[in-house]
Amino acid sequence: MRWLPDGHEELTRLVRKWGDVNTIRQYLELMDFILEAVALPNGDPRLVTNTRKPNDIHLMPVTIGMRFVLAFARRDESAFIILPRHYERGHPLCEFTGHFGTMPRDHEPPPAWGLVRHLSALRRDETLLQAWAEAARAEISRQSKSTFRRHHKPAVYEAARNPAYRDVVFDQALNDTETL
Repeated sequence: MRWLPDGHEELTRLVRKWGDVNTIRQYLELMDFILEAVALPNGDPRLVTNTRKPNDIHLMPVTIGMRFVLAFARRDESAFIILPRHYERGHPLCEFTGHFGTMPRDHEPPPAWGLVRHLSALRRDETLLQAWAEAARAEISRQSKSTFRRHHKPAVYEAARNPAYRDVVFDQALNDTETL
């Protein structure tokens, strides 16, 4: 692969430090699902995909506007996902996620967050996937751009959407090869 997107080195370092290819692959597949659901291109000013620092609690988040729609919670080997505002405690999907709360410092009625402990189980739960997509799509019209955009790493977006590029990242990270 001749062309490598901006943020490739940071992504490769993160994958190398993280090391669990199966979990990373599942997470990137979830990211692919939500990016397809919102249909925002890599250059959209509302969308930010990032690596964060390898020791951060949350890794490879996806934000739309300035709200997280997906973030990997490294400590718990789980993912935070945005859920629609109308979900309340006691809803069956809240039981699935095992956590339900609102985002801090939000001045308007905030959406909910769900903590998914089993990434592969989320991929099999069509109801939760559609609720997640609904909540993420609701964020698209909320703002015209993200002030987080300066932190956008196109490589993370590309790794989620392009399995061939994802394999290049895994190969370089796990075999410690030089960037092409």
